[in-house]
Amino acid sequence: MLELKLEKVKLMEERIRLKEGLPFKYGFKKYGWQKSYCDSKKSRHRLICAANQIGKSTIQICDRIDVATSPDLWPKLWPRQFKYGTAVKPFSWYLYPNQDTVMSEFVEKWVPYYLPRGEFKDHPVFGWKEQITNKVLKHITFNSGWRIYFKTYGQNVQDLQSGTVWAIDCDEELPEDLLSELEARLFATDGYFSMAFTATLGQEIWRKAIEGEGDDEIYPDAWKKQISMFDCLQYNDGTDTPWTKDRIEQIIRGCKSANEVKRRVYGKFVVDSGLKYPGFTRELNYVERPKSKEGKVFTGPPKGWSVYSAVDVGSGGKHNHPAAYIFLAANPKLTKIRAFKGRRLDGIETTAGDILKFYTNDKGVIQTTIQAYDSAAKDFGTIANRMGLGFTKAKKDHAIGELALNTAFKSGILKIYKDDEEMIKLVRELETLLVTTAKNKSKDDFIDALRYALMEIPIDWEEVLENGEIKIDKKVNLPDKNDRRAMYEYWDSEEFRKENEDEIENEFEFWGDLYGN
Repeated sequence: MLELKLEKVKLMEERIRLKEGLPFKYGFKKYGWQKSYCDSKKSRHRLICAANQIGKSTIQICDRIDVATSPDLWPKLWPRQFKYGTAVKPFSWYLYPNQDTVMSEFVEKWVPYYLPRGEFKDHPVFGWKEQITNKVLKHITFNSGWRIYFKTYGQNVQDLQSGTVWAIDCDEELPEDLLSELEARLFATDGYFSMAFTATLGQEIWRKAIEGEGDDEIYPDAWKKQISMFDCLQYNDGTDTPWTKDRIEQIIRGCKSANEVKRRVYGKFVVDSGLKYPGFTRELNYVERPKSKEGKVFTGPPKGWSVYSAVDVGSGGKHNHPAAYIFLAANPKLTKIRAFKGRRLDGIETTAGDILKFYTNDKGVIQTTIQAYDSAAKDFGTIANRMGLGFTKAKKDHAIGELALNTAFKSGILKIYKDDEEMIKLVRELETLLVTTAKNKSKDDFIDALRYALMEIPIDWEEVLENGEIKIDKKVNLPDKNDRRAMYEYWDSEEFRKENEDEIENEFEFWGDLYGN
């Protein structure tokens, strides 16, 4: 019996020793998704799009240290390099947004929480030493032979063009213009790429990677997870974590918008600050199409409503700005506008004549009040007018057009109809376009067409605005604007959905037979 007790004490002491000395491996329990990440080391791409402060960076750092201190694992991950037993010393890059973050993360996280310490600081395999020059962390060298170099997103691309790298880890969302260069560094080694981030930049490439489906998906073979705080209520062994539903509810109450809740709590791919069109929200402006009493969906312009359309010609082709066009229906009082049809010609090589053909085919028998086009596309205007299509030059003032769009969205007079694989492209543009994005890099082709069309509608802004402010329907019983949790619940409530249904019912008097039906 005494021997058994002594053996248990010895085991407990060994566990404490390992937990204290090798925290990256034994220092904390893992969530189920964290264990899955670590078990997927052979995946060429691993992507974690997650809520804030739930351990996405932690698991990426710990997994990299684990690989760096496991030389027996290297031949399994890089069999070609170790095929002939050649002595090689692999190395990786770890990228942060800027150099200040590199130092703060190293001092505040890597050293006290993750890296081997105590007796293991000088261990033959687990031991390590940092190289800091002029207060800049250059690299960590492990006694195993592995070296981690620290880079930043702010470095000149040329500084990332040298070297063959075995693995690259990115903390937070990588700017798209750096991706191809980093990928090239991994070609020769059959290397591995990992990124742990909360979506903040609204880049289309990462949205397609995380949320894309079918032909819209990038990296379909990658290990990828979209993690919410609710995925962290239990550890992999089934025990409870510090996260509770009450704690998450408190965080939700502190969020300023539904978009912030989606991003920070649910790990969704949304942007909630710095947007060029913050007036747009899916809750208010992206709605179901009206249906007849028989359940038939109305897909065209309503009887009695005017149609305004516009074309953004673009430059066409796989890597250029695509052409786009849109059709808006406005009610007789010009107080309700619906984007009911449109298209963005992604990846299609188009001439002015090609675009006109696509436009007229989709237009069909729809009668338009005004058709506008970007006057920079002179060939388009010439061909259209020779065909007698009566296009007018679009009003291109950005400041006025952007103000009009934001006002129309925020007031609720402009809505985009769902159930259209093309119109969701417009929604994604609106949700991700930042004020700081340069025009030549902006994904705003569909928005430009929408802006041109809206500027042609003689909206009765007196009906929309009240003393220069956007009107609030006083008959709608909105929650206290200071109660953010109540507002979030309201957006998700049956009351909100019922109000949308009522609005659609109110429009039925304007909707009659569809053209062509």
